[in-house]
Amino acid sequence: MLKITRAESNQEVILQLDGPVTGPWLELLRACAESVLAEGPQLTIDLENICFIDCEGLALIKSLLGQGVQ
Repeated sequence: MLKITRAESNQEVILQLDGPVTGPWLELLRACAESVLAEGPQLTIDLENICFIDCEGLALIKSLLGQGVQ
């Protein structure tokens, strides 16, 4: 199970991920990230506590990086 914790400071939103970035959790991450990006602040994704990223998860992370996510 992927846990996504949202923290806000100034003009930045940080999504801290805990668990695997894989399978059914990818859509959850995508939806959370797109929601923040639609609001306008800078988005940072904290990958420190993830335990696994599959190929599709890596593609999603790369896609988000291409949209200006740190």
